[in-house]
Amino acid sequence: MSESAELERAYRRLVAFYPRSFRRENEEEIVTVLLATAPDGQRRPGIAESIDLIRGAARMRMSLSRTPHTVLNAVRLM
Repeated sequence: MSESAELERAYRRLVAFYPRSFRRENEEEIVTVLLATAPDGQRRPGIAESIDLIRGAARMRMSLSRTPHTVLNAVRLM
């Protein structure tokens, strides 16, 4: 497996923590940005990067049901 394919697979595993509806609309863009900003030769996400992604997913999952729809729509637009 090539380095970029290995890194993409790892990013997709991390993005899988996000809610399905969010992933359906944003996964490709998120993974593309993560891959574009990764240093050459990087084979897997760093610890800080992984923690940030998981923390963001946890926040989104915990607050999704309590957040007004207008806020959710604004987040989707970003």
